[in-house]
Amino acid sequence: MGIKVSIMTDEAIEKCRSDTESLVRKMYGSPNDNGWFPSFIGAVPFEERKFEIDPPILEVPQGEITTEIRIKNAIAIHSSLKDLPSFILGDVRFWAWASFSFGYSYAISRTVLDVASVKANWVPRGENARRPTMLQVLGREYFMADLTENIGNTPFEYLGYLLDNNALYFGLVYRNFSDIPAVTNAIIKGFAETSKMNPSSSIGVKEFQAVLKEISNLGSVRLIDVIPEDELFSFVKDRLAIMENK
Repeated sequence: MGIKVSIMTDEAIEKCRSDTESLVRKMYGSPNDNGWFPSFIGAVPFEERKFEIDPPILEVPQGEITTEIRIKNAIAIHSSLKDLPSFILGDVRFWAWASFSFGYSYAISRTVLDVASVKANWVPRGENARRPTMLQVLGREYFMADLTENIGNTPFEYLGYLLDNNALYFGLVYRNFSDIPAVTNAIIKGFAETSKMNPSSSIGVKEFQAVLKEISNLGSVRLIDVIPEDELFSFVKDRLAIMENK
């Protein structure tokens, strides 16, 4: 059954940011029931928009979360929201609504319930900024799915790899070339395929940072958005092979 899309009001999101300590206590006390939220705000916390979605049905882990659950939920979030316009998907207030509505219990399962984490991951500042939106607790699940939807032989083939390697995703978020599908496709596939072919290889934060830096340098001397995806894929694999043999 469809529901109207909403965004969190400016007043509500500022209340969450200014009184996060009380907010965290409420969340901690009611991890499966968000009915307390309007009274915490002291007003109607959300504003409806004209769009409708079928809200995703999300599995809430009873213990430690697995990659399989995250894959399932990320795809469900993406499938539900992918037809919304970019000005909605790029608004932190939309993701704040999603996190305190249909995604509440799952978002809590993905959060360390302390003031710093809730501020940074539920109601980050920068309402229409790219990075806060892509790092928001539910926003990152959506955008990880979005980045991997069209890589490989089947949709989301590399989603599990990206979910398991937050450092790679964060590195992409902090570099503007992640807006170019051919670039992100080549990078994600290059790392994933190298890891798959060499399970004993130690690809981690150091390698992610080094290769992303080299691609940034490559983009400074060539128009990166016109470099073929296959060429970038080979570049990533070649650089990782050189690092592995050092």
